[in-house]
Amino acid sequence: MAKNNIMKFTVTPDQKKQIELRAKINGYNSIASYIRDLALNNDFLIKFNQMYNKIMNNEIQKRKNS
Repeated sequence: MAKNNIMKFTVTPDQKKQIELRAKINGYNSIASYIRDLALNNDFLIKFNQMYNKIMNNEIQKRKNS
């Protein structure tokens, strides 16, 4: 049996409407299923975001050390 994990994050009302619309357009009945599939299928985006955060943290550190 699959284990359920709960993820919480904050979105604005406008962002929620956009997510709901995209989920509906893509044939999903549930926002949770849509977001789950995005997370599972967009490993590239996750890795890109991690790389971006690392670069930005390095830039912040360089500025602090200057």
